[in-house]
Amino acid sequence: MKKYVVIIIGCFFIWGVPTSSINAAKPQLAVGIGAGFPELWHLSGRISLTQQIQTGVRFAAFTYDDKDVIIATLDMQYHFGRSIKKVGDRSPWFVATGILYMDDENEKRRYEDIYLLTGLGWERSLIKCLGFQVDGGMAFRLSHESVTKVGTIFDFSFSDKAPFLFPFIRMQLFFYN
Repeated sequence: MKKYVVIIIGCFFIWGVPTSSINAAKPQLAVGIGAGFPELWHLSGRISLTQQIQTGVRFAAFTYDDKDVIIATLDMQYHFGRSIKKVGDRSPWFVATGILYMDDENEKRRYEDIYLLTGLGWERSLIKCLGFQVDGGMAFRLSHESVTKVGTIFDFSFSDKAPFLFPFIRMQLFFYN
C-alpha cells in the first residue's frame, strides 16, 4: 500500500509542475468513448488545463474467461508543434504519460498491476463539438501483486507472469464544450 501512495504523490508532483500555470478562464471539458489495448472499450473524461496541457481519466470494466477485469487510467497530454484551428488552436500532436491500474480477478486469484504509460498521439476536431483521437506507446510495469483466495491449493495463470513491458494503443471519439 505504501508504494501506491508514493506513486500517486509522485504523479501529482510531476503533473503539478507543468500545470502550475492553469488557465482557469475557460477550461475545456471533454467526454469520450473509445477502444484499444489493453482497455478494450472505455469511457473517458478530460479537461484542458492550458492551451497545451490536458489531463484526464479512462475507465474500462469487462469479463473474459471467468475473469473480471477493471482498468483505470490517469494521464496527461502535452501538445507540441504548430497550432492549427481544427484542433481548437493547438497542435494536433501530443506526448502522453500516465498511470494505468489493472485489477484482474477470477475464482482463485486476484492480480493487481500498476503500469507507467508513455506515448505519442494525434487528435483532430471533426465538427464543432466532436473530435477523434488516437495514441499509442509503451507501458512499463511498476508493481505486480497476486493474492491467492482462501481454499485454493494450486493455481497457475499467465497473469502470474505479467509482462514488464507491453505496447498500448487507443482510439476514441470525444465530445467537448
